[in-house]
Amino acid sequence: GAFSLGQNQPNPFNTSSAIYYELKESGRVDFEVTDITGKIVLRTKAEIPAGRQQVVINAADFGPGIYFYSLVVNGERITRKMVITD
Repeated sequence: GAFSLGQNQPNPFNTSSAIYYELKESGRVDFEVTDITGKIVLRTKAEIPAGRQQVVINAADFGPGIYFYSLVVNGERITRKMVITD
């Protein structure tokens, strides 16, 4: 594929967690976090250069629970699950 998406570390977490991804070439990247019901609780869109990138999720921005994060590049989507604890 044109990109890879790693599992957030640590997972589960209660303060912050890092998500790494790698793009083989620069392009438009959509990053989304949804709650267990599918509601989008965070969305960013940006032109990102090729290489290894990092997103840091702050648990204070969300309540405890199960969330899914997705990276969409050129119409291709990869989704992973993360858990925020009390």
